[in-house]
Amino acid sequence: MSNGIDYSGVFRVTIKRATKLFPDEATLDHFRGLLDQELSDSPYTIESLMIIDKNCVIMINDSFGSIETPEDEVREAVNTFLIDIDPDDRPSISIVTKRLKSETPRHRALPDHLSAKNTLSPLFFLVTTNSIEGISPFENEMAISYYKSCLESDDFPVSIVAYAILPSQANFVIASWDQATISLERFIIQANSKLSSFYASISNDAGYLFNKELSIKKISFTGDIPEFIASVHASPVNAGLCREMDEYPYSSYTDSSKRIASIDPYLRLVGRNEGTKLYLEAHRTLSKIPRIGYTKRKRSNFKRDYAYILAKYGVSKVRKIPLDIMTKIMLDLNDLGKYSFEQMIYKIFKKVDQRLLILKNIITSIVLKYRCSYDECSRKLAYNLDMEGNALIIDVIYDINKQTGYAYDFIMKLLGLEYPNMRFLIELFDRFNKKYNISYGDCIKKLEIYDQGVLNILSNAFAKV
Repeated sequence: MSNGIDYSGVFRVTIKRATKLFPDEATLDHFRGLLDQELSDSPYTIESLMIIDKNCVIMINDSFGSIETPEDEVREAVNTFLIDIDPDDRPSISIVTKRLKSETPRHRALPDHLSAKNTLSPLFFLVTTNSIEGISPFENEMAISYYKSCLESDDFPVSIVAYAILPSQANFVIASWDQATISLERFIIQANSKLSSFYASISNDAGYLFNKELSIKKISFTGDIPEFIASVHASPVNAGLCREMDEYPYSSYTDSSKRIASIDPYLRLVGRNEGTKLYLEAHRTLSKIPRIGYTKRKRSNFKRDYAYILAKYGVSKVRKIPLDIMTKIMLDLNDLGKYSFEQMIYKIFKKVDQRLLILKNIITSIVLKYRCSYDECSRKLAYNLDMEGNALIIDVIYDINKQTGYAYDFIMKLLGLEYPNMRFLIELFDRFNKKYNISYGDCIKKLEIYDQGVLNILSNAFAKV
């Protein structure tokens, strides 16, 4: 199994004169279940099982190139099947096994992500991912353990050299064989998304838990790598979570398993003896280690932040800004300075006739961009959305459906709302009809509602429509 060549093959196992054993599909399915069970602890998997010319032909995939054949497992499954059918009748069974193997070895298909591997020597980056304000996704050992399992991914040409997972922040030194940062960005975002989904499966109130921007700094000089590794290991000390690096359990400094992090990419670059010496020396000289994160946040300055965002979009006069651009500006302001919706409305417009329209657009953007629930949008904007009633929720659902084509059940899950919620759904159909001029039948098609129970209730409610 060396040199990238796969010597695995397929066994063809034939049970002779099997039509008496398996007279119909039900008995054949029963036998397949028994055989699946026999093969469960072996390197074999069933590729196909069918009756051909009165014989039962089973194609069994061998993924490890085993020397042994799966004939014993098949025979055991047949014996169990015969006992289940008739313990007193044990006919003799003829089984023939043959390994099918191409004369030309099959090469393993390399995963697509390796196309990003465009440098022989890795580049090193300091990467920090922060949670959104007020949330600590790494608050318990179960969450940290799950996140670490999410980081055990071979989908990208990257390798973690060092890590430290703090309650609301994770710091890494990452070696990347992709000269651009896209691979390591996707690597971290994939892990963050999996953890967010994990929380969402526990609580409907959970959306995407992390800031959209990662902090990524390229380590330009090889000699600086040990100091950056040490800075990651020292981040729990800097945050006041422990006194010494070896007291903190959630960093690669104390993780002896080396499952998700190893300094080997650095050692291969500079030599094991020299690299180990520099690594230990950097951890001893803590006074020279740059501090990471957990610095006191500068006081927000709306005028400064607003001018910065306007310059980013290349606009100066509020009255001439299209509504879709204003939505993006306010969303960026909220991310930058944590300004509430009411603050932004008052400071930008003083008073505005399209307040609810802007609010709807911002909520739609937050939901689609960060996968936040409706309640989470309320917290993010520091605004009680319940005051606006169901009409605002329905208009957000309309916009999400219009932009993405998502079905009603998926949108409700996205918003963290109860499904099917029939009273609300009837109200939604009524508003779609009156405000957007969408008929009952078109609503069903637009929202892709196929549940017969839901359709029956809707049909009774709109019998006259």
